[in-house]
Amino acid sequence: MPEIGAHQLEVAETLIGVGRFLIIFVAARLLAELLVRLQLPTILGELVAGVLIGGALWWLFVSFAVSRFKARIGEKTLDRVNRWTGLLIAAFGFALLMEALF
Repeated sequence: MPEIGAHQLEVAETLIGVGRFLIIFVAARLLAELLVRLQLPTILGELVAGVLIGGALWWLFVSFAVSRFKARIGEKTLDRVNRWTGLLIAAFGFALLMEALF
């Protein structure tokens, strides 16, 4: 199998980025059109598409990262990550509660 040069790799990455943008744009427009036919605001369709695509991309990224680095992550490191993310989520929830109350 021939090796890919730096320029070819850069072109491929650019085309993949353009393809991702087009997929996101088309999905947002399709949902916006669907909601127009249901007599709802178009922005709602675009927001729903963004949430769906964002959630799917996040899930794919996390799945890839876990499968790629699971051999390198020990139990102690995983426990530390769990504690810090739990603390971060609790702090965010507390900040939202304070904003709602005051």
